[in-house]
Amino acid sequence: MSVRRLVSSLHDIQETVLIYKGDRGRQRARHMLTEIDSTQEKLYTVFGLDAYAPKR
Repeated sequence: MSVRRLVSSLHDIQETVLIYKGDRGRQRARHMLTEIDSTQEKLYTVFGLDAYAPKR
């Protein structure tokens, strides 16, 4: 894999934030990763990106 493709694949791993009203009317935020392909999954594992990913 070329460096350009590696960086592009890593760049496409993104986090999104979903904001919604909770049970008591307060705003809640849920952080989640966008869908990733098999190459991105391997890079995610190799570079240990789970340490930086949202926990919930």
